Amino acid sequence: MNPNNLSDTRRLLIAWASLMLLTLISMASALLHSRAGWQPLSAGATVLVFVATAFKAWQIVAVYLNLRASTRGWMSGVMGLILLGLLVEAGAYLMDK
Repeated sequence: MNPNNLSDTRRLLIAWASLMLLTLISMASALLHSRAGWQPLSAGATVLVFVATAFKAWQIVAVYLNLRASTRGWMSGVMGLILLGLLVEAGAYLMDK
């Protein structure tokens, strides 16, 4: 299935469903570690949250902001800034360990 051939409504619904699923995965990851009280997430759960966040950002940029129809420079620049933000957050997480 080529995402460029999807209708706008269908593309938005698929993106919305993906965002909701990734949000549930992030919430489930946090829930698994909350049974023992307030504790930091494990490294694996943190990586899962960061990957889900990166994919959600890509969905928002590509579908809702429609940068998939723009030049590759715009898409690369915006995604580069998002990834830079995630790397800063990951660095802060690792410094705390």
